[in-house]
Amino acid sequence: MTESEKVLISIIGNPSNYRDAKYHYKDHEKVSKFSSLAILDAEKPDKKVLIGQYTLATKGQSFDDIVNDSKNMITTNIPEAKDFDIIISPGVFYAIDRTNKVFSFKGEIYNFYAYTLYKLAKVLEGIDKDLEVILDLTHGINYT
Repeated sequence: MTESEKVLISIIGNPSNYRDAKYHYKDHEKVSKFSSLAILDAEKPDKKVLIGQYTLATKGQSFDDIVNDSKNMITTNIPEAKDFDIIISPGVFYAIDRTNKVFSFKGEIYNFYAYTLYKLAKVLEGIDKDLEVILDLTHGINYT
């Protein structure tokens, strides 16, 4: 049997809005804010990657500041995310006024895809075994 490496790739939206739910995956059940925890129990992946957008940031003057603030927002709301390789990709829109739901669109979805695929390639480039990818879109279905 060929040895393989398992990689879990999870997409996340705004985790500050997440509430506990009961997630079922295979024979595993987990109550959590984050669906991937049930998958972690069942699959025991070798690598874990979490993809979010820089629209999660609330402050920052540079791209690095915005990325760091976005990562902080994720790990504050989902502490288990600290064990993931976190990719913060360009956002497609930014909410200017959440009360009145006025949005300003910046960039194209292709910016998100190109940047995300590049960063994923960097995470996966050292793997020299067969690759098994588990993709969790539970919290990011609109990324599909």
